[in-house]
Amino acid sequence: MKKGKVILGSAIALVLVILVVVTSVVAKTYDEQITYWWSGTFTDAELSVEYTADEALENGRQVSMEQAAEGVVLLENKNGALPLSESERNVSLIGYASHNPVYCGAGSVSWNTTGDRSDFYDAFEYYDFTINPSLREYYTKNFGDRDTKEGQAEMTGGDFTIYDREISDYENLLVEGGKSGDVAIVTLARMGGENNDLPMDMGDETLLGSVSLSDHKTSYGDAGKSYLELQQVEIDMLKAARENYSKVIVLLNTCNAMECGPLEEYADAVLWIGQPGGRGTYSVVSCLIGETNPSGKMVDTYAYEHESSPTFYTSLAGTYENFDEFASVTNNVNGVEYTIDNKVDGAINYYYENIYVGYKWYETADAEGFWDTVSNEYGDGYEGVVQWPFGYGLSYTDFDWEVTKTDLGDIHGQISIEVKVTNKGSVAGKDVVELYFASPYTEYDKENGIEKAAKSLCAFAKTDLLEPGKSETVTLKLDVDELASYDAKGNGCYLLEAGDYMLYVSTDSHNVKEGIEPIVYKVAADAVYNDDGVGKRSSDLVVAENQFDIAYTDGNIGTEEKPYLSRKDFENTNPNTFLGNYIRKLVINMSPEMVEYMITSVGGSDVDLTAGDTYKDPDFVFASDQEKGIMIDDMKGIAYDDAKWDEFVAQLSIDEMIGTLKEGFTGTLAIDKVGVTATANTEGPSGVSSLNSNKAGNQYAAEPVTAATWNVELAAKIGSAIGKEAVTGGFASINGPAMNTHRTPYGGRNGEYYSEDGFLAGKIGASQVKAQQGEGVYCLIKHFALNETDNGRGGMYTWTTEQAIREIYLRPFEYSVKEGGASGVMASYNRIGPMETCTCRGLNNQILRNEWGFIGTVATDGYSKDMTGKYMIVDNQIFAGAGTLLFIGDWSIENTGLSANILESDYGKEMLFKNAKNFLYRYVNAEGAAGTTLDLTRYWLIPLIALCVLLLAAAVLVTFKITIPGIKGTESKKKAKKGTA
Repeated sequence: MKKGKVILGSAIALVLVILVVVTSVVAKTYDEQITYWWSGTFTDAELSVEYTADEALENGRQVSMEQAAEGVVLLENKNGALPLSESERNVSLIGYASHNPVYCGAGSVSWNTTGDRSDFYDAFEYYDFTINPSLREYYTKNFGDRDTKEGQAEMTGGDFTIYDREISDYENLLVEGGKSGDVAIVTLARMGGENNDLPMDMGDETLLGSVSLSDHKTSYGDAGKSYLELQQVEIDMLKAARENYSKVIVLLNTCNAMECGPLEEYADAVLWIGQPGGRGTYSVVSCLIGETNPSGKMVDTYAYEHESSPTFYTSLAGTYENFDEFASVTNNVNGVEYTIDNKVDGAINYYYENIYVGYKWYETADAEGFWDTVSNEYGDGYEGVVQWPFGYGLSYTDFDWEVTKTDLGDIHGQISIEVKVTNKGSVAGKDVVELYFASPYTEYDKENGIEKAAKSLCAFAKTDLLEPGKSETVTLKLDVDELASYDAKGNGCYLLEAGDYMLYVSTDSHNVKEGIEPIVYKVAADAVYNDDGVGKRSSDLVVAENQFDIAYTDGNIGTEEKPYLSRKDFENTNPNTFLGNYIRKLVINMSPEMVEYMITSVGGSDVDLTAGDTYKDPDFVFASDQEKGIMIDDMKGIAYDDAKWDEFVAQLSIDEMIGTLKEGFTGTLAIDKVGVTATANTEGPSGVSSLNSNKAGNQYAAEPVTAATWNVELAAKIGSAIGKEAVTGGFASINGPAMNTHRTPYGGRNGEYYSEDGFLAGKIGASQVKAQQGEGVYCLIKHFALNETDNGRGGMYTWTTEQAIREIYLRPFEYSVKEGGASGVMASYNRIGPMETCTCRGLNNQILRNEWGFIGTVATDGYSKDMTGKYMIVDNQIFAGAGTLLFIGDWSIENTGLSANILESDYGKEMLFKNAKNFLYRYVNAEGAAGTTLDLTRYWLIPLIALCVLLLAAAVLVTFKITIPGIKGTESKKKAKKGTA
């Protein structure tokens, strides 16, 4: 018995001691995360604004509903099926998504909810509809939530379940509904999210991504169909609705373009609602009854078949067969050893389509007669290929347009076109005027690989609400320099060729407004945008020059065998012709030349670490720890190039300068001696998120809904509302908005990105960024750049042309920096060619800073030395002009991965100094950072220490009460036995 007490007492004491040790280790490792969580839960932000957190939230609720309402797109309205009349208030809500809509996408955007979320039952009842009770009971009783985190899909991608069942399961309930109501509202939803792209075959594991189909519950999907096609259970549902109801209204609850051909047979009206956010269901019903007149326009092209796009077979990522030749490389540079994981997730993608993304492909192919042989049930030529063009959207009223004035400026000047819009219908409404241009496609272009789209959006304007008979004149403005194309192979800069440029005042990408003739802009002679020609573009600080030659080819692309898509020969350069299969199923090898480059370079970066101080500014002299008594508040209003900034930054020690590299998954560090406080950071593409804190705001509609408003003033209103919520939550920065491109419908994070068109995304994004930052928070616009494929994004090799990079993928970032004044950028995980984006000097230093004039910090996506640090080499990042770390884990200089190549080199110290200056300039110019902060005192240490003391006391008590008496009893027993013997 005594021996048993010894064992029991020892075990209990050991467990208690282990708990203390484990608790202490966890507390040390996650010190920062716990502090921010505690602050968000138990302490309030110290506010320096005139509104309260409740007022900010209420304002955000109203703005989010306005956003969702104005982003609704009316796609079909046969025989005036909508708006619903007062007598049409009996409805059947059909489809699982009517019971559980997709409010927003998966991943980082799914964590921003206050619980203030309303489904369609709430919304229809609010507007006094009677809802088919049998169907409601069926969905409520038989279905739970999606595979979700706080109501949305988990961090590792979307839930790709087709929840709707065979029609035999509930057809009788439709019949009952048909007796009590005459309107069917059918909701079709699709989910997307971070870390996974959408399945391209619901029965093929290889066409999903990194997780199995079984993990993502693809039940009731059809093998051989993609996730974005209508599945048989959905077609049967639509057919039954058509048979049982006099009117069928379809809601498309998706930010990924679907194949919707069957809707033409079954639907009387179709509304695209995107992902409408927490309270957007009310906005949708408002549109259904005509309280709001839909005025949204499409942000993506909806084709009948996705195979018609040259991006189809490369929508997902492939992999290299010969990764083993260069997967792990160790290089020694200046005595520093770098071991690089060149494989990481092991993914590659070729943007074979060149500039021909979305409507730029469909309209140019149409201009070249590519669709002439098409004839199917939907129509002939283009009409049989595209169901709803980019920029398309109907209204409950009609508008007349009249061009009243044109002003066609010269090179470096502006084009201005005034259009009078008149509401000639019987109800109030808003209209969008769109302007597209077509460049001359010349022999020089064909010889030098310059591609020209037949239509490119270059300006747009939205009217205010116009009452019947009322007019408004809107002005379409663009810089003449915006008409130039990037000439990578010839002049290595932008080029505006001589010829006639056609300007089309249009209702969408395909249809010029009836009665308005094209406007011709004549260029008399070639304008070469270099120092020997007409100089830089008006919006640039310096001449734009090639930065991505190495991203053009690795031996498998840009060749005669596998060329980039070219207008000079669409038939033979179309990748869907010569690939003949999904890239995931092809055998591809990196070329020997590129393998050699990956072995000899440090992680494929264009930075030359051996060059060292040749990057250095000869006039820069590093200085630190120079006490001047200058505080951060003294720097308000001081120009960036004022010498006082150098004096101010020189007060910091080198360790403090390194500390400014920590952007932080949760926030930034304090620098007490100059009055800089620690700040908090939040996710933000759909509103203030609780992903990295315990504060959250309203769940706004997804970014494509914002873009679908085509309303830059409303985008500013949204940015301002989100900014106010961030400030009252104590946040100084927002990770967002996100600026990548809907290259394909299958992009996992299309719900986080505005559009397939960079101009629309850029103008909307710039307006939102400017307003958000105007409220006192700075934005980390993301993901910079070419993060269009989410599965395998870590270190993904992305190959494309410089023209496509500049004209398609960088365009939204460019406007958000130049016009929006973005002061923060988040890099992407992927590579451009062989160069990981945050280690690419051409991207972060030459283009972002020197060409665009960016002043601020470039952060990684989530970073830790032992995870992403295996290929995102921090030394390269510093030399590239990036280097700020969205740091996860226990902060220390050792854990950054910085080496002597930075810490002991003149240029390295110069860049640490400049990064500190950039950070502090951004800090003092964001009132949220300088004036509204969370209380980050580690109050949680008190209960933690108390807990540890109690555990140790309990261990001591157990030791003295059980273990030691047990030992003594055992020893007495042994002595007694010995004495007896």
